[in-house]
Amino acid sequence: MNALHNQLEALDRRAWQLRFTNRLDLHEAVGEMLRLAPPDSIFEGRAHYHHAVWAWQENKRAESDAARGEAMLLFRQLGDVAGIANCRDLEALAE
Repeated sequence: MNALHNQLEALDRRAWQLRFTNRLDLHEAVGEMLRLAPPDSIFEGRAHYHHAVWAWQENKRAESDAARGEAMLLFRQLGDVAGIANCRDLEALAE
């Protein structure tokens, strides 16, 4: 694995933790992930997913739905079953 991959993995783990502790830091981690993630990569999908979570927590439903849609599209293209399940869970929670 290369340094960028390791950095993105660390940001992903951090985002999962921050969703329960600090929304401001979550938003910053999401921004960093979106800047660093290669286009059409699993990390871009994860960044969109975390963005959807952040926006949902901030009661920005349209923004959350759009980010979740971006994540779902990437996860489907990449065959990431866990990512698809996470998006479906968030969708159910939002409803």
